[in-house]
Amino acid sequence: PFLCPLPPRAFSVVSGPAQVVVNSLLTRVYNKACLDNDCIGSYILFMRNKTDKSTQVQDEALPALEPAHLPTGEFYHASSCKPEETIGYLIRTVHLSMLKTIDIEMQVHGLTAMQWRPLLLISKGKGETAAVLAKEMNMDTGAMTRMLDRLQTKGLLLRTRSELDRRVVQLELTAEGHLICTQIPAGLCSAINHHLRGFSDDEFTLLKKLLKNMIANGLDI
Repeated sequence: PFLCPLPPRAFSVVSGPAQVVVNSLLTRVYNKACLDNDCIGSYILFMRNKTDKSTQVQDEALPALEPAHLPTGEFYHASSCKPEETIGYLIRTVHLSMLKTIDIEMQVHGLTAMQWRPLLLISKGKGETAAVLAKEMNMDTGAMTRMLDRLQTKGLLLRTRSELDRRVVQLELTAEGHLICTQIPAGLCSAINHHLRGFSDDEFTLLKKLLKNMIANGLDI
């Protein structure tokens, strides 16, 4: 049997002859009449012909459905764009502020905000050579070499020739370098938490999600 999941009032938007058809259909449904043997199309045509033409009321035009609004991603326009309000500017400002805060946290270890990362990467086996570190940190090899010089001067880093290829200089941490690497995460967490003051758990989760979405969008360039 034909079953209607909606009550008659759900069809109140329909008017004119169409309302007659709907009312008749609903009457049969709610009286448990079976429509299995009725062709709905023929039934509607029959009801239209049955309606007195002299008293027919023109169907009222139903309002056009507006298409669902879909985000286009075009939030900025050249005519109204303010650089200081762009996402890039805001993210850059937050990044610089974090680096400044991390720099303060790292001072206790005699490090700058840029020196802790190569140490951690080496400790995790992700920076066995200067070239690998430079690629990982998106730095040129010359700048990385100078940074490693300073870390070696501080007694945190050792350079040794590879036994397999004497042209390759491998990097490893000293005992003091390993000790500092166990203390660095606490300073990083302190600096990041400082910038997340006042955030709720939901806001924190949403922020990470949105930033990951932006990162993913940039991968298809």
